[in-house]
Amino acid sequence: TNQVAEGRLLPTWKECGQILLTFTLAVIGWIIFRAETIGQSAEIVKSIFDVSLFSMPMVIVGFKRTIFFIAVMLLVEWLDRNNEHAFCLKGIPAWGRMVIIYALILCMIEFMGNSQSFIYFQF
Repeated sequence: TNQVAEGRLLPTWKECGQILLTFTLAVIGWIIFRAETIGQSAEIVKSIFDVSLFSMPMVIVGFKRTIFFIAVMLLVEWLDRNNEHAFCLKGIPAWGRMVIIYALILCMIEFMGNSQSFIYFQF
């Protein structure tokens, strides 16, 4: 129930492990609920943890741009973690908040995909 890295800029190693565990369990849960069968979900999870995870793909289109946008989104989320509302960004001047908000809008436009049906409509 406590804030992560409350009063600190970075989390402890224990908190990093807890964040990673929570993220992993959430993703595996999404895979299980999205897959058509349990066998299919097991194959997907198995393929995620395959040795190919550690090999670099031959062609990565827009890799640097993608990493940049992900870093921007993670940084904004981390800096805003202690605030009551999203995008409060206390302590940052108005022009800085506008730059961050426009960067996030660009991220959303960049990663905008095709329309898909809501995940629970399949049940």
